[in-house]
Amino acid sequence: MKIVKVQYAKTHRSALLHGVERGEEIVISRADQPAAKLGRIDASCERELGVRRVRAS
Repeated sequence: MKIVKVQYAKTHRSALLHGVERGEEIVISRADQPAAKLGRIDASCERELGVRRVRAS
């Protein structure tokens, strides 16, 4: 697992995404505290992005 600072992640976003596509996990930290984790998503996920389902009351 690779750990990078926020500024590095902002500057090298494309390179980090290439690493994630190869299977790397990357943790983004702010002030030495983990803030986010980048990793591959399951390709079989059937989620439809951008659609919000609202339940009738």
